[in-house]
Amino acid sequence: MIDPSDMKSALIDRTGHGKQRDILVAVLEAILVAVLYYAAARLSLRVALVGTSVTPVWPPSGIALVGLLVFGRKVWPGIYLAALAVNLPLSPPTWTAFVIAVGNTLAPVAAYELLRLARFDMALARLRDAIALVSLALGAMTISATIGTTTLRLSHSLGGHAYWTSWSVWWTGDAMGVLVFTPFLLLLLRLRAGPKLSWPRVVEAVLLLGGTGVVSVAVFRNHLQLLFLVFPFLIWAAWRFEQRGAAPVTLIVTVIAVWAAVNNIGPFAHGSLLDKMIRLQSFNGSVALTAFFLGAVTTERSRALTEEGALRSREADSNRKRALELNDEVVQGLSVAKYALESGEVSTARRAVTHTLEAARQIVSDLLAVSGSAAIQPGDLVRERPAVISRGSRDPYL
Repeated sequence: MIDPSDMKSALIDRTGHGKQRDILVAVLEAILVAVLYYAAARLSLRVALVGTSVTPVWPPSGIALVGLLVFGRKVWPGIYLAALAVNLPLSPPTWTAFVIAVGNTLAPVAAYELLRLARFDMALARLRDAIALVSLALGAMTISATIGTTTLRLSHSLGGHAYWTSWSVWWTGDAMGVLVFTPFLLLLLRLRAGPKLSWPRVVEAVLLLGGTGVVSVAVFRNHLQLLFLVFPFLIWAAWRFEQRGAAPVTLIVTVIAVWAAVNNIGPFAHGSLLDKMIRLQSFNGSVALTAFFLGAVTTERSRALTEEGALRSREADSNRKRALELNDEVVQGLSVAKYALESGEVSTARRAVTHTLEAARQIVSDLLAVSGSAAIQPGDLVRERPAVISRGSRDPYL
């Protein structure tokens, strides 16, 4: 006989091991997010335009949001520690690093909570998901920009005249990090789940990505205003490959645009920092939004066409089934009745007609139920069109 106390202790041990495993998994997930956040941040700081910490594109914001969407809010300590590690060497007053890290953590957490309330789908297959990511996530990025810029101002690391310029650069950096890197990373995680590309489509994808890079470099290396030349590639990517093509093409164009702005070449060779930022972020925002929304619309269109095809297939199968049922129950029954009448077997013909009438009533009843016309019963006098009466005969219903 099994001792109940032994079962209870075994259950407690199992529960304890399960909790320890969950804690270990949560720690490892937080460490993974922290490592990716820190590595991306160190690379991004190489293109800082204001001081040493304000960049035109901040990929860690997108990485943090993806980490929260994939693993949940339990990874926020990893985001905070990574942000703190990034900001400590950059902030002369040590206390500012702790405050800026709070803003860097609160912004993606707020975006995550807002997207969760909006029932955001990480597949990005609906237009409403694109609208939610743009409106809610980008709105949440004002938290980090406001806390960070205000902290730098209070610590006298930033002059009052540069406050709004720094705030705009900070917010647009976080916003572009979300708008460009979040869709790319989410689609990268789902790469295996998507349909495999045929070799012609692979060749087309290579030409698309290569052509985007070549044209973008050529556009940003001259002083002519030819930025519009990249948009055909965005349309091509979204129309042919949906979000899977729009995300990498947007990333390529944005990275090259930031490179041109940092090196003061092409369209960014002249003008003040604010002029360059307005030009850069207006272009990057237009690129990201065009590709993002067009990709979502194309995905919805493809899904609608697929659903329509499946519906037509189901209707065809249903019609075939009904046709076979009519043939088996009605046509063959009437054929038997006709053959019996011609043979003089009236009783057999009567039974065949009775069976056929019952089968026809059942078929009509099923069809009316499917069409939502339950109030109409089989045999009711309901004319969709006048009865066809041959010449010399009389309509029995008149």
